[in-house]
Amino acid sequence: MIRNFADLVEQAKRCPPQRVVVAGTENETVLKAVHQAQHEGFAHPVLVGLPKSEDAGRRFFAQYADFVAVETPDEADIAAEAVSLIPRNQGDILLKGSVSTAALMRAVLDKGSGLSVSGLLSDSFLFEDARRSGNQLIDITDGGVVLYPDVQQKQAILENAVRVYHALGHSKPKVAICAAIEKVNEQMPATVDAAELHRRYRAGEITGCIVDGPLALDVALSKDALRLKGLESELDGEADILVMPSIEAANLMAKSVQYIAGKEAAHVIMGAGVPLLIPSRSDTARGKYLSIALAVVVSTEQV
Repeated sequence: MIRNFADLVEQAKRCPPQRVVVAGTENETVLKAVHQAQHEGFAHPVLVGLPKSEDAGRRFFAQYADFVAVETPDEADIAAEAVSLIPRNQGDILLKGSVSTAALMRAVLDKGSGLSVSGLLSDSFLFEDARRSGNQLIDITDGGVVLYPDVQQKQAILENAVRVYHALGHSKPKVAICAAIEKVNEQMPATVDAAELHRRYRAGEITGCIVDGPLALDVALSKDALRLKGLESELDGEADILVMPSIEAANLMAKSVQYIAGKEAAHVIMGAGVPLLIPSRSDTARGKYLSIALAVVVSTEQV
């Protein structure tokens, strides 16, 4: 079982190298991250960009990377070429380099690309809480793709996150459907959706995990808060996955974890035929490296 980022990196090193297709090579932190993953033996870079970009890439990779030259500076063409390598069996993981998120997502969702999108796309954002005695990785989802998910979309987001945890070796991750309070209030749709997802779990319609909600964040993550509020939960204050009510809630919480609490993070988008990595431009090379390690483990376990 992978409990923290050190475990994650060690597991990635035991995996066969995965071909990481980089869409646009004019991003130095991405190149540094892929180079480190390549140096440690779990990634083989496939760089897609303009011919002039090869010089920048070779500063990091010398002969240890594949280069796919695109003759136009249009980022849509670079993104489309990068995506097309996946169904042609020339890549295992897709990583946003210097192209924009919008351009890459349009290429991913283009029905003519040949990329298999099996369901709803959603982002799993993992950070590490070293204070926990068991699993120290906590997943915030979805802060990157779905704006205002309805209950069916929240179930798909939940199931994507559970697949990540299964790849990490957790057979029954604990999933909290988060809201501001623990009681159902018809004027707070997040509580209504949470109660319905909990009902589906109890009815056996959601499997491979333990689900409870609605739960405020404190009782999802703290045994003491659960006790002080006089509540009971199957999660026992040890949630692994936090399904947030909206993209704002998830995105703001994820950035609070990084920029207020100072935590490292890794994230991966699930729902396509391969793991998708769409890091923020402000993410560090270390964060992008950890995301590659996460994608390698997920990619290997999906085979």
